[in-house]
Amino acid sequence: MIETLTLNRAKKETEKQLEFMNDFGAVFTNYFFVYNNTFKLTIPFDDTRNVIIRKKRKTKKNIIVLCIGVFTSICIYYCNLSFIAKICFTSLVLVLFILSIQLKEYKYLFIIIKQNDCIQFEVQKNLKDEAKKIQRVVKEKLKTII
Repeated sequence: MIETLTLNRAKKETEKQLEFMNDFGAVFTNYFFVYNNTFKLTIPFDDTRNVIIRKKRKTKKNIIVLCIGVFTSICIYYCNLSFIAKICFTSLVLVLFILSIQLKEYKYLFIIIKQNDCIQFEVQKNLKDEAKKIQRVVKEKLKTII
């Protein structure tokens, strides 16, 4: 009986403190937490300065396709091929160059700037929108605290 009353009281107190929650994390009155890939980060508001989501472009595939195109063009230049084969390989090189420019893949970094350090981790693609919502709520909360 006493345990049930204590659990109910604790549950009501946590519900009062909870302001926003989704799959990426939750915002309470004094602190917020976010789920990284393997663990949960709990950070108080009085220690936090800013929260940023940065969009960075992944360029590894672009560089690989560009290197294949350059290697192919060098091979075409130095090999003794027929005129038709040179035209085919040159069109392949042009397609590879255009593909290396057009290929776009992004990653999102969730950056928490604290008083003395910075925490940064990559956000999963399926949680990108929820991370943006958490960031908005935390920024609004930080404005009211300051």
